[in-house]
This record gives sequence, C-alpha cells and structure tokens, in this order.
Amino acid sequence: MLQWQTRPPFNKQHLSELSRLLISEQDFSLLTESLGEDWWKKEFLNPWLRKWQDFEISLRNELVKIRANRRKVETTQYLRRETSQSYEFTQIAAHAYRLPSPQEAEQLLDLTRWQFIEELTLGHYFDLEVLLAYGLKLTILERWEKIRLSEKEKLLEKL
Repeated sequence: MLQWQTRPPFNKQHLSELSRLLISEQDFSLLTESLGEDWWKKEFLNPWLRKWQDFEISLRNELVKIRANRRKVETTQYLRRETSQSYEFTQIAAHAYRLPSPQEAEQLLDLTRWQFIEELTLGHYFDLEVLLAYGLKLTILERWEKIRLSEKEKLLEKL
C-alpha cells in the first residue's frame, strides 16, 4: 500500500518490470501508456482511466485559465481537450493559486489527485484498475521524492 507523503518503495520502471510478468500484453500496454509522458494525448477506452484522464485534464485546464487571466493571455493554445466543466475544479485551482508558496499549491493539487484516485478505486480489488491507481500514486510519490532530494542538494550548495 502506498501512503500519501511517504517515500516510494520503488520507481515506475520497476513497477512496469514486475507487472509485465503478471498481466496481459494489452493491460501492460494500457499501464505504460497511462504512466507515460503523453498520457493526455491518448483516447483511453478503459472507463476508469478515462475518468482519471478527464479529472486531470479538467484540473489542468482550470489552472491554465486562472494563470492566463492573471497575465491577460489567450488560453486556446494552452488548453487541452474539452472535458466536463465543474465548479469544483475551478475552486480547487483558485485555492491552489492563492496559496503563498508554489510548494504548498502543488501539495494541495497532488493531495486532490491522490484523493480522487482513492475515490475511483473504491470497490476495486486485485484488478487492473487497482494497478493503474498504484502506478498513478507512485508517480505522485516519485515527484515529491525528486523535490525532497533536490532541496537537499540546494541546501548543500548553500553550505
């Protein structure tokens, strides 16, 4: 089990290596595509993954709208595909944008992502969706581990 704000037990590459031996080629392909850099360009047919993708794109689009509005810039070139509009996304993005430090804002956004993954995973046990959720959570933890390590490097440089 992965816990919010803990160190990841291993990286996504190791998860892929382990998974390749245990799941079908089709499921493995879906897992690697969902954890890849271009995940937002894909048209996932898996309903669980589609919900995640819609959530993430909606949240990012709201952040783009807020930042563009503040800078008086047109948003069309920065928005990703259209998704369902939700007042909730607007509120989350606005709250994150108003936080005093970028790190606090990113923590709020990642916690929101983590909680959404948890909600999506309710009722799923030992299936592909649990593995997808694990991979997405692992991605979040890896990101924060990189941030933690980079901060230590900055502190060492200052000393």
